[in-house]
Amino acid sequence: MVQIQITLLGRFAVTVGGVPVAGASWKRRHAAAIVKVLALAPGRRLHREQVIDLLWPEDTIAGAVPKLHKAAHFARRAIGVPDAVVLRGDQVILCPGGSVTVDAVRFEELARLALAAGDAAAVREALALYGGELLPGDRYEEWAEPRRRAAPAQSPGPAAAGRPLGGGGRTRPGRRARPSRPHAPARGER
Repeated sequence: MVQIQITLLGRFAVTVGGVPVAGASWKRRHAAAIVKVLALAPGRRLHREQVIDLLWPEDTIAGAVPKLHKAAHFARRAIGVPDAVVLRGDQVILCPGGSVTVDAVRFEELARLALAAGDAAAVREALALYGGELLPGDRYEEWAEPRRRAAPAQSPGPAAAGRPLGGGGRTRPGRRARPSRPHAPARGER
């Protein structure tokens, strides 16, 4: 069984059997995006229409299905594992035959358990896994925003202080607010 480590905190990286996947291997933006989306999904799987809605929200299902297949192909190619991204029926699954560790998921699990137990040593152990902001290279991708808001921490400060992790999506120190989009005046409103 192949060991796959996916890093989403502070940067995006994939390691297969202890060997890092070169950044140049990610030739297509959506190949990396499908891996990121599935890595954060419960059980590392989503219905194909959920993936399509996240990555190609403007496309019809018929128009997006070939893009999904192409993204899965390029993700498998980048990772170098034949079943890295599997389309089975209506499901899209990340590495169903591999042992996968996702740093963000592991950090959230450890932080939640440590805070629930009130164990300072366990909090320090969780903080040791914290590599930085969740998906910093995808800061303005709409598909990443719900998970970013739900992430227990974007900085280790609250956990270190023993406060609950979270923040409800408000801007955190060191992170600029998302720029607002200019309002286009309605017809006849000029």
